[in-house]
Amino acid sequence: MGLNKDQLICDVLDQYEAHMTFLTTQVEAEGPSLINSNGVSKTDWESDFDTTSLPISTTKEQA
Repeated sequence: MGLNKDQLICDVLDQYEAHMTFLTTQVEAEGPSLINSNGVSKTDWESDFDTTSLPISTTKEQA
């Protein structure tokens, strides 16, 4: 998908603006949220990531 630098920047900005518009409509919307259907905010994000399979290195590897 060969994009040049300017096209990539424009695409990122377009996606950001679309996301911000979505978030704005969610804040202003009446009724249940499309983001979180049960109305309870998630605060434990660590359960989403399996950190047991990540390699842990205590020494700096030589290149």
